[in-house]
Amino acid sequence: MTPTSADNLTPLRARRDAWLDRVRTLVDQVEEWAKAEHWVPERHQERIQEQFLGEYEAPALRITVPIEGVPDGQLLLTPIALQVGGEQGRVDLRAIPTMSRVRLLAGPDGWRMIAGSNIPLRLPWARETFVQLAQDLLS
Repeated sequence: MTPTSADNLTPLRARRDAWLDRVRTLVDQVEEWAKAEHWVPERHQERIQEQFLGEYEAPALRITVPIEGVPDGQLLLTPIALQVGGEQGRVDLRAIPTMSRVRLLAGPDGWRMIAGSNIPLRLPWARETFVQLAQDLLS
């Protein structure tokens, strides 16, 4: 008996579902941290298109950060893709208006932060790190 094309898609769907669960957990976490800082998070869905996985939607966040004396800054937590060179998924944290960005790469031990020019930030992914990173991205 030969496997059907639906059988061939099952492992890919399972990987995608696990990735979406991981992104949901990250969004939940960042939303909680933002609220604790009295920032204003807003959830939305991002449409992602990937070869072999097709098109799907993943949760994302837009966070308004009040900055004294200037228009409020925005942080965008955006899932990019599951299939990224040897990693287990990528989510970007970008700031508006600075357009600064840090990539979050999913791995077996959690999220790794990568700054511009592929410089790893050797800090644990934790609330304190997120808050400092957000402030640095917005300044």
